[in-house]
Amino acid sequence: MERREVLVVGGGPAGAATAIGLARRGRDVVLLERAPAWRWRACGVFTSPATMAALARLGVAGHDLAAMARPIPAMRVETRVGTRFRLTYGDDGTLSTAALGFDRSRLDTHLLELARRAGVDVREGVSVRVIRDGTATLARGDDLAARVIVGADGLRSVVARSGGVVRRPPLGDRSALTFHVADPGRGAIRDARMVLFDGGYVGLAPVPMDRVNVGIVLAGRRWRARLRAEGAPAVARTVLAAVPPADDDPVAWTNPEICDAIEGAAPVGARVARRAGPDWLLVGDA
Repeated sequence: MERREVLVVGGGPAGAATAIGLARRGRDVVLLERAPAWRWRACGVFTSPATMAALARLGVAGHDLAAMARPIPAMRVETRVGTRFRLTYGDDGTLSTAALGFDRSRLDTHLLELARRAGVDVREGVSVRVIRDGTATLARGDDLAARVIVGADGLRSVVARSGGVVRRPPLGDRSALTFHVADPGRGAIRDARMVLFDGGYVGLAPVPMDRVNVGIVLAGRRWRARLRAEGAPAVARTVLAAVPPADDDPVAWTNPEICDAIEGAAPVGARVARRAGPDWLLVGDA
């Protein structure tokens, strides 16, 4: 049986950042990521300015950050009754501490490369089936023991499940759809939008490569029934068609150009009874 000091399960930003920090402090770290190569999946792309400072501490240089993130002056929240307000996250309008919209294909792969440079043993295409008493049994059947196991494996965390701490999400079973559409604005700096509607909301965040990330969150039986009956593409287009036009938003939401597959996740959000145990802890969405 292989034995290591720290095992990190999950190679997203939370897992990679944790692994980098531990390795730079002299710890023996192995990171397991189930996907053999990066692919688009349901994940967050919009983040507050605090992420910029955290990435700087990890060593993400300015030119790398510019290639993977698009500055966003504010998140504009819009309700059905016409109420609007802007969340600037403390930025003074200069974009020096602005929110960001990420190209996750660049962010995630860059962080894993930084982890490798820090001395982390990064293994992609390796899944964990179950964890018992500090030992992870991999999908291929072999075991890996560690003094500490870090769960950075998202909403269906095998680490949280193995620890028996998963609980029902506080906001109930919500579903999410996410994808990108083409941005005719050609990289122009503008607000992100969060448009609220009956039973959900849609977030529209400008990201690099002339795209806008779309994140739709749906709650309630009515939307679940529509997803089952109509399918994700039809429901997504219905939601987008109801997005009101805005002077600073060049996307024609009644018929946008969808750039990639529509990915889904359910339930959105998780709750656990505790975040850590004697030989394990959870980070990120786990």
